[in-house]
Amino acid sequence: KLNRLSLRSRSMVQLQVKDISWDDQGRVPDYVFRQKLSVSYQLARRVSPYLAFEATSGIFELADVQDYGLQRTRWFAGCEWKLARKTELDTYCMYQQSTDYTSNPFGLFVLGLGIDKKF
Repeated sequence: KLNRLSLRSRSMVQLQVKDISWDDQGRVPDYVFRQKLSVSYQLARRVSPYLAFEATSGIFELADVQDYGLQRTRWFAGCEWKLARKTELDTYCMYQQSTDYTSNPFGLFVLGLGIDKKF
């Protein structure tokens, strides 16, 4: 953290289990690695706009089909609002692009709203 500027990194290994009837090749389970990098700036005492990037890549599958490498990217622009000492509101816009352009060649645009309550 540099004065009002904050850099964050999150790494996660995720196990996804899909219903075999949803996937023609029966890829169950699917292990992916997710890396998210974000930078935020404390604009005011209770307001912090941010930019973030997340990349998802396959790391291991039990099926014969190997889906390694970059699978999806996400770009975020948002703002965190401190509502109370232990409560934050997160508003954001996200653009998601899959490397499999046949499923959605234009990507996906999402508006999001989240609440973070610490106990």
